[in-house]
Amino acid sequence: SSKLQRENMYSQMLETYQKILENTAIPETQKSISSQEIANINNKKNAIMIAENLIKTKGFEDAVVSIGEDSVDVVLNYEELSSSDRAQIEDIVTRKTGYSVSQLVISKMQTTES
Repeated sequence: SSKLQRENMYSQMLETYQKILENTAIPETQKSISSQEIANINNKKNAIMIAENLIKTKGFEDAVVSIGEDSVDVVLNYEELSSSDRAQIEDIVTRKTGYSVSQLVISKMQTTES
């Protein structure tokens, strides 16, 4: 559900910026900012998708990556995270997002028991 919420949020943002671009009453400076924001959102979405897919290849099926202003959160489903696994995840996320290891937070997915 986190991934779906994230996609909905990005879709709404892209739609808003697209409306600005299509509005003839909006100044070109605003349209330029909107174009840049569209590119930024698409770059984030790409980085997230690639990072999640690469993490999945390491055996973490339900990885969720979230890029904020100053940090990247990675939520994983694991019993125990080895230092080797942590290093591989840090490498993937830092390479794909451009954020440093100090800006990366890896946490365990909360599971609900039925």
